[in-house]
Amino acid sequence: MAVDVDMTGKKDPVHRAYATENNLVLVTHDRPFAGLTSKLTNHTGLICWLGKTDNFGGQIQALSKFANEHTVEQVEGQVFWLNPDPN
Repeated sequence: MAVDVDMTGKKDPVHRAYATENNLVLVTHDRPFAGLTSKLTNHTGLICWLGKTDNFGGQIQALSKFANEHTVEQVEGQVFWLNPDPN
């Protein structure tokens, strides 16, 4: 989380650069940021959660499933729009 690495209040490009430098996939609720990132390929990947922001259980389940179905190579330079599981 941004708070864990002293990144709160930083602008979106700084978050993307930090994630790339540290080989991390970014997870966000910020659809405009995800849309801008989708035009770039020089990042380690971004997942945009489209469900409710307070649906923590749904986010964890969906991210776990995503991690089990994708390789690092598939995620690099890509933006994924993650919908909550309707089940």
